[in-house]
Amino acid sequence: MGIIRNGANGGFSGKAGSVVGSSWKDVDYIKGLPRKSSKAPTQLQLEQQAKFALAIQTLQPITALLNDGFKGSKTTRASGYNLAMQHLLNNAITGIYPNYTVDYTKMKISKGSLIKPSDIVMLVDAGVLQLSWSVLVSKYGAFADDELTVLIYNPVKNIYLPAEGALRADGALDVPLPGDFTGDTVHVFMFFSSRDLTKQSESTYAGSILVV
Repeated sequence: MGIIRNGANGGFSGKAGSVVGSSWKDVDYIKGLPRKSSKAPTQLQLEQQAKFALAIQTLQPITALLNDGFKGSKTTRASGYNLAMQHLLNNAITGIYPNYTVDYTKMKISKGSLIKPSDIVMLVDAGVLQLSWSVLVSKYGAFADDELTVLIYNPVKNIYLPAEGALRADGALDVPLPGDFTGDTVHVFMFFSSRDLTKQSESTYAGSILVV
């Protein structure tokens, strides 16, 4: 049974006959009930399903970070997670079905108008990831107090490790890594956010590095 909201002229939620009413971000939607198909999926459908499953597996654990990372670049009602998903599906999945993989060099965790991190140098010493970057400060999108966000991904453990604690002007940050990361190769992403978190830079793939 559907429930009418805001009187006869309002939207409704729930099932009513062959349609379902719902709302997302104050926009009312009506859609038909899905119909089961007796047809076997086509090769193209199988490929798209496999890519979509890989994209969800990759991005779902960092949904909150993605919603923040794309906050300043959103021009639609789509969430940051959905924008990251769209970019990943269109640009960063490689391979031949069913053996798809993610090309982390093309994956984005943020987008925006600030100038992104550049000239990044990475070292690992005694389980500590040492990062440095160019201290480029300008009134045109590169401010001394822009806050750095680092995302470290260990594909062997399937663990994401976010880190903060540095400003653009600092030029360096040390990130202690878990002891069980030793011997694993990790992927590192970085982006800047304005102090009030309303603007972000496009993320930079800093590279991969072996943890020793």
